[in-house]
Amino acid sequence: MNIVTLPKTSLIVSRFGFGTSSLHHIFYEKDRQKLLNKALDFGYTHFDTARMYGDGMCEKSLGIFFSKVSRDSVTVATKFGIRANSLHERYPVLMYANKIVKKILPLQGNLDTHIHDFSVASANESITKSLSSLQTDWIDIFFLHEPKAHHAPEIEKLVDWLLVQKSIGRVKYIGLAGHASDCVFLQKYFHNLFDVLQIEDSISGKESNLLLKENLPLQVTYGYLRKYIDSSPEKGVNLDAGSILKYGLKRNKNGMILVSTTKSERLRKMAEICE
Repeated sequence: MNIVTLPKTSLIVSRFGFGTSSLHHIFYEKDRQKLLNKALDFGYTHFDTARMYGDGMCEKSLGIFFSKVSRDSVTVATKFGIRANSLHERYPVLMYANKIVKKILPLQGNLDTHIHDFSVASANESITKSLSSLQTDWIDIFFLHEPKAHHAPEIEKLVDWLLVQKSIGRVKYIGLAGHASDCVFLQKYFHNLFDVLQIEDSISGKESNLLLKENLPLQVTYGYLRKYIDSSPEKGVNLDAGSILKYGLKRNKNGMILVSTTKSERLRKMAEICE
């Protein structure tokens, strides 16, 4: 797979990064490890995760994986600000039981509303757990997870702490991950404090154009396949996954695109697009 230097950083990353938001959908640890190893074999060298993915399970699986490869051969980004379920962290089987119950007894409304917490105490707890779970001494990109514009006053109290994490080497770069409008607002509000913006983008919405209008480079984008599936029936457009990802590569010409799957064959086919 082709590699690039992520704009405005010194990080050398694969053109497609592997997003682990669905890694915990694979029940057995040995199968999660097989998928991660296949990803590396296919040329994926960047792995994106978050503390709340699988309520800590995805970070732990990545940690097992990282312990068996050269840490310098891969890069990892994780996120904080949306809390993991502490009970599920301790007893992962309860997470699976909860998912089964929801399928059997669907309820009205969304019971999984995410609670944001960008306090220093929460951030410090999150990074400590992340470093331990990932079995690493440093995180390449430490993202605020889906911050909104109205979180700016809370994030102001976090700035000094974030800069300290960079200065002591626990974090190489800090970033914002989420919707383009919120990330652009916060980047301007904090006078370009953040090193990396990870933005959801799509064929229909072209959300990342907001960055280009502000002369901000496209660094990491994601969501092309999912957002296409969500919107395409109304648009009367029919494209295959390969065409959609090629479109994404044309939009994000110099950065990295995150993809996610639980199937190694899909990982292989996506990697071939970047050869």
